[in-house]
Amino acid sequence: MGKNMTVSKSIADRAVVLERPNADTAIIRLVRESRRNTLSAQLIDELELVLNDIEAAPPRAVIVTGQGQAFCAGAEISEFKEMMGKPSVISTEYLPRILQVFERLRNLPCPTIAAINGHAMGGGLELAINCDFRIAAKGVLLALPEVQLGVVAAAAGVQQLHRLVGRAKALEILLLGDRVPADEAFALGLVTSVCAPEDLEAKALEFADRFKRCAPSAVAETKRAVYRSEGNDINAADDFAATAIFNATSAPNFEEGIGAFMEKREASFSALPVGTSSTGKGGAE
Repeated sequence: MGKNMTVSKSIADRAVVLERPNADTAIIRLVRESRRNTLSAQLIDELELVLNDIEAAPPRAVIVTGQGQAFCAGAEISEFKEMMGKPSVISTEYLPRILQVFERLRNLPCPTIAAINGHAMGGGLELAINCDFRIAAKGVLLALPEVQLGVVAAAAGVQQLHRLVGRAKALEILLLGDRVPADEAFALGLVTSVCAPEDLEAKALEFADRFKRCAPSAVAETKRAVYRSEGNDINAADDFAATAIFNATSAPNFEEGIGAFMEKREASFSALPVGTSSTGKGGAE
């Protein structure tokens, strides 16, 4: 295993570990296998610590995956049960904490890839939706069953699912809570590819490796512009695109990319500065 996050817990007590299989890729691995990697308070806290490490040394790509039979089974119901009768706690403390960490994942300047190794339910699927790409192992099931528990899929479901699959299909998934097989999720556009379970991690690493040919600064600005353009009119989107190209061509990677092309050689791009994010600090607003 590569570099792991620095915490006082032993590996057996952790919920999340950070691996660096190579200089260009980071793997966020959910390892709370005995609880099917549910989104406990501990897991969310450790996910934030991992994101701190990633932001301190941004890789070319990040993979998020689970250990064991599940990618992530969603909320830790035992913790959720403690908040029954306290809707304000759920809406002003519990949910915002999850949204804060998921937003940081979404705002990473590099591509993020959810390698869905097992079932992804509720908040687990929402964790995957907050990644840029989703590769699923054949046979896994995905669902947002919150309505069957009297809850709302508010960590990405109601906000983002329709952007991926369209409003009608999103409403069907959200309002019925039915499980969607990986192959069907691929046909809908919910996942970007499906592969054999034994090939999943290798496929995710191979996909991550493809971003090595691209300038990190240009990738970050492109990702930032796409997310900022969602929900805005075309004129605003044009402004975001202009900001993105200004920032990208102001970076040293621009000269290197053009120079490598003209000289018919492979480009050697520099890494992103520490603390760069795709939609927050690190670029002009």
